[in-house]
Amino acid sequence: MNNKPYVRLDRDNAVVLLVDHQAGLLSLVRDIEPDRFKNNVLALADAAKFFNLPTILTTSFETGPNGPLMPELKALFPDAPYIARPGQINAWDNEDFVKAIKATGKKTIDYRWCGHRSLCCLPCTISHSRRL
Repeated sequence: MNNKPYVRLDRDNAVVLLVDHQAGLLSLVRDIEPDRFKNNVLALADAAKFFNLPTILTTSFETGPNGPLMPELKALFPDAPYIARPGQINAWDNEDFVKAIKATGKKTIDYRWCGHRSLCCLPCTISHSRRL
């Protein structure tokens, strides 16, 4: 049983992480139509931009089969930290990614990534255990 009180998302203390929204990975999404998925990602990105939320972009092995980051995200956040991970599946294994999150000073993390739902468990557990 969870005894912690519900805490609303507070734009003054939140950071958005857009993880692995890459051309090769977008084509692997099967539980929603690819165009609809892409539009949902862009809608979230637009909302983050509208509310002036710090946003961090990261990719994994973009020179390989995962491909480049969605160009629309780079265009929307030209000044956002962009961490190109050299193949690390878990973004938390990349020191630059963790530093970028800590540099925001925010305590609420909104994860969004292109991949299977089960991949959510590890990053969420790590950020919670590190009290980020």
